[in-house]
Amino acid sequence: MKKKWMMYLMSLLLIGSVTFVGCNKDDDEDDEPEITGKIGGLTATLATYNGRTIFLSFNNEAAEHITSLDAYDVYQSEDGGEFEKIKSNLSDTTYTDNRTTHGKTYRYFINFDGMYSDTIEIATAHPAMPWVSARARVTGEGSEAYIEHIKLEYFIGASSAKDVVDKFEFYRNNEKIGEYQISPVTNSNSFDYIDDDITFNFDEEYTYYIIAITTEGEQIQSLDAGVTANIPDAIDRPAPQVSGISTDQENNLIFVHVNDVSNSASYIELYADLDDGAWIWEGSAGVSELSTDENNNYKFALSTEDIPGGFKTLEYKARVTIMNKNSDWSNWGISTVFIHF
Repeated sequence: MKKKWMMYLMSLLLIGSVTFVGCNKDDDEDDEPEITGKIGGLTATLATYNGRTIFLSFNNEAAEHITSLDAYDVYQSEDGGEFEKIKSNLSDTTYTDNRTTHGKTYRYFINFDGMYSDTIEIATAHPAMPWVSARARVTGEGSEAYIEHIKLEYFIGASSAKDVVDKFEFYRNNEKIGEYQISPVTNSNSFDYIDDDITFNFDEEYTYYIIAITTEGEQIQSLDAGVTANIPDAIDRPAPQVSGISTDQENNLIFVHVNDVSNSASYIELYADLDDGAWIWEGSAGVSELSTDENNNYKFALSTEDIPGGFKTLEYKARVTIMNKNSDWSNWGISTVFIHF
């Protein structure tokens, strides 16, 4: 009987009818960690340069558990409509939405593998809302400096808005200073205005805003633009160096080599004295007109065509012009030069 039982058991093993329990390898391994957290910190910012582009930013609290961060989906709703996916497989935690329109309200949320952000809402600017910046024009330097004017640069949010805007009014420190009537043939939605009606003071803030008035009488005010100008420091204008001369006998020329140590000169002025006052050159030239030597020194040309030949003593000095003001004169340079007969 025992022998028959053993043969029956072996036949079961051969046909696979016996299952051994407790030997599954997966049961001995730890479960994979679950991804926890959510998409958080979603913010929306409106671009100041056109009033409609929207910048989104968010963070992923579960990012440390994820090896591939290229599956963010961005959803958008316009004016309370259905949400639509506008970006798939975003690999960054910022997104710029340029497919927006002035005068609309947008809602957004982010999805990552079933984790969702909160919904955020932001409105774009009115299509006729003006945007303005202010910049001071300063002339001179140090104690001689003054504010020439303040220039306002402004534009309407949408190019088509110029068709509904009738005029602009300009305000400085809440006081109206001027207005501009838009012509029916105006092709641009950007403009500028020069404020030069008062004497401006350094270190004093001036605040401007603009009101756009539509053809229907609606008034739309820009954000404020402030400007403060500081007295510019006097600019150091180091004297150039005169490094020697070279000659072009065939063309009766002497070149005085001048090194602009400031590297910002617009003009070079030269004074040259040949044989103790027998011949004197005085002249200036724009640096863009001058050739240079192998050391990038400017070559100021002097004509010797009408000078009797022979060996002569040449003394020379130079100064440069930087931002409409002259530097000091360089030291004198002295060279012996042969004038071709």
